[in-house]
Amino acid sequence: MQAQNLEIGGLRIVDEKVRQLVKPNLSHLRFVEQVQAHPDAPAVVFDGQVLTYRQLDIESSRLAHCLLAHGVARGGIVALYMTRGPELVACTLAVLKAGAACLFVEAAAEWSRVGQIVATVEPALLIAGALPGDGVIGPECPLVSIASLQAEAADRPLTPPEVEVTPSDLAFVFMTSGSSGVPKAVRFPHGWYYDAYGSPPQTERHILKTDSGTTFTRAEIMRPLVNGQTLYIAPPGREKNIRALAAYVAAHEITHLVLTPSALQAMLLTGDLKGCRALRFVLCSGERVSEHLQALFCAQLDAELVVTYGCTEAPGAASLKLGKNAQFVEAIAGRPTPLMDVRVLGPDLRPVERGAEGEVYIGGMIADGYHADPELTADKFIHVPDGRASELRMFRTGDRGRWHESGCLQILGRVDSQLKIRGYRVEPAEIEACAMQHPGVISVAVVGTPGASGELALVAHAVRRDPQLTESLLRAALAESLPQHMIPVAIRFHDALPVTSSGKIDRRALAELAVPGVVEEERIVPKGDPFEAQLKSMWQILLNVRHVGIKDNFFEIGGNSILAAQLIDQIERTFQRKLPLDVLWYHEGTIEALAKMLREQYEYGENPQLVPMREGSRRPLFVTHVRDGHLSDYYQLAHCLAPDQPVYGLQARGVFGRGRPDSSIEEIALNCIESMKLAQPKGPYQIAGYSSGGVVAYEMAQQLHRQGESVSLLVLIDTIDTSAFSSKVWKVAFQSALGGKTHPLRNLVYWGLSHYSKITRPSSLNDIRKAHRRAHMSYRPLPYEGRLVYILAEASLKDTEMEFLAWRDSFRPGVEKIVLPGTHGGLVAHPGVRALAEQLQRLMDEGGR
Repeated sequence: MQAQNLEIGGLRIVDEKVRQLVKPNLSHLRFVEQVQAHPDAPAVVFDGQVLTYRQLDIESSRLAHCLLAHGVARGGIVALYMTRGPELVACTLAVLKAGAACLFVEAAAEWSRVGQIVATVEPALLIAGALPGDGVIGPECPLVSIASLQAEAADRPLTPPEVEVTPSDLAFVFMTSGSSGVPKAVRFPHGWYYDAYGSPPQTERHILKTDSGTTFTRAEIMRPLVNGQTLYIAPPGREKNIRALAAYVAAHEITHLVLTPSALQAMLLTGDLKGCRALRFVLCSGERVSEHLQALFCAQLDAELVVTYGCTEAPGAASLKLGKNAQFVEAIAGRPTPLMDVRVLGPDLRPVERGAEGEVYIGGMIADGYHADPELTADKFIHVPDGRASELRMFRTGDRGRWHESGCLQILGRVDSQLKIRGYRVEPAEIEACAMQHPGVISVAVVGTPGASGELALVAHAVRRDPQLTESLLRAALAESLPQHMIPVAIRFHDALPVTSSGKIDRRALAELAVPGVVEEERIVPKGDPFEAQLKSMWQILLNVRHVGIKDNFFEIGGNSILAAQLIDQIERTFQRKLPLDVLWYHEGTIEALAKMLREQYEYGENPQLVPMREGSRRPLFVTHVRDGHLSDYYQLAHCLAPDQPVYGLQARGVFGRGRPDSSIEEIALNCIESMKLAQPKGPYQIAGYSSGGVVAYEMAQQLHRQGESVSLLVLIDTIDTSAFSSKVWKVAFQSALGGKTHPLRNLVYWGLSHYSKITRPSSLNDIRKAHRRAHMSYRPLPYEGRLVYILAEASLKDTEMEFLAWRDSFRPGVEKIVLPGTHGGLVAHPGVRALAEQLQRLMDEGGR
């Protein structure tokens, strides 16, 4: 390839030093180079299993041949709609090897949102972790599950297909908010990829912890693989728990971390990042970095903090290193990175003087434009006069900026209505268009309201046609079509929206209104109550809101899983009292409720282990806690069941910090039965357990059967029996250990020690995780005589039929087995959770037969 012929995204590469950054500029070829140089080096680590570079190369090559067989052609688009895991990584490489382009779809997106994206982009194929439909998602877009694609790939060639790919061919498509009411699709060529933050091969460990479908996902997957480094995939859900994520980073000695500033600050506030001694590089993007954040980082970590500025159309345009001695300047974005050209221009598209304000334009390695939207592309990607050439193609960001005296770019705000919410660019018009589709809405305006810390929060102001339309109903309707970051933290109803003298909606007046919640009388926090007063202060800081009422629900005014984990951590540190994370989901989630629990030493209700999740008039469903004692896995499932279906969670003893945790499944089940009978003294009972919770549910049914009680429905959901071992298991585990997979062997050794040891209750079992681990590894289930339904994920099917899982030894003939598309974690997360809820509700409606 001649340097003078290499032109990508409007940037002609002629400088030899710059050219080395992008040659070979095709990311999948850079990966293949690492395969050839380090075939046995670890490429991907997930859940104790390791894929070497050779193994990942083979798997992705086989999948690439399958894609071609499914009609995917060079330049085509393949949508990847799945939770993170080795399959997502292999599919990403497979698409690139097939000469096509990856479109990452947010794993939590509702099916209607997926349909909207497909209609916008028209991909050649959609690969899903779970299939909620009949295998069709539009007339021109076939749908295939990753499990079936992997089965098809088993006999495909081990080497990549011979597909010629050029730097100008399409490689990635990213979705971003659009002012027309539908998302925009941003297109990037193969030659766009480069890594200005590379490091020596095989020395660094990166982490994949996002399912966002943004450029973050691409960066976290590809950066380590093109440099011969190791990618660790955090288990699904870990990103929602700040402390658990920090523990994972520390345990696996992660060296590279990519975060938004708000997520980094949340992790620093817990203090747990201090234990991440291997961490040496943290990349922050998407939001402004505060002086407080810089100080926190430098005080806790001996690592490099790099802040980047950019957008979906031009990511990583500028960067800045913030060290201990770096002087903080408000809103500084940094200096242009290699291969990027950043300019501040006036209305005449000429550079403004240093210190003067103008609009920021970015050139160089930028997007090709918007998919199937030449008008918007022409409006945003324009040609700017340049002294060295006739004109230069640049992206008009809409950001106001200036050059600081230090030579760095300073971002001052926006020139349009676009907002930056938690690192995402949001067009209020898209949210408004979605809300207007609701028949109960007459008009609506969405504005950004500053919170206590200065960050913006989305607030919708609406005039409703139907007085029965509530905030929660409209929010639920928006969630069907919009990603989570675009759901307003609050919705306020008005008789009419304020207008300016010209008759337009007065958005400035709306933005100055307080974030709504309950009425002002309910927002008053009684004086002299230290619990409510301090909780109010915590909420204001965490949620970035000025007004918080004691009856406001945490999630309805902007809370999410990450903030929930941080709140529980702050409560423990402030009051020296431990609360389970589940209380925010299943116990009102208000300041009033939390303060009451703290005042009364957690003694709410008759039994703290009985957790009401949903009320209703039907026969209740009881769900059992998983191995660590929590119930969070059931949150989405409970809300997808029938509206009048009551659900109770059976939590573990010891979660509240009181009492010794049970160390045998028999004890755990007995404790759960005692809690269950407080809500329903007599059978017939309906019991379900997901993952390790299914073992507890199984033993509960056994004990109830011996007591003469009736169990009309027992459902195990993707549950593994860890007690059924045979000689074959030891052989398989030993072979896995030789291949670098020590997790199965370690479990077997632990099981052997716990099963044959005469020490039944060692002192170390005070820890719930250790106690439950011992309980599950030493449990020997007896055959169950009642009716049992076994629901499992399609991806787990090949494992659950192996002998060492051996539930068949405990099942009687006639066990009903239901296989649902997707993975283990995908069963209880959107969109797969809907299929699980439908099956579970059907079984209950049938009365357990």
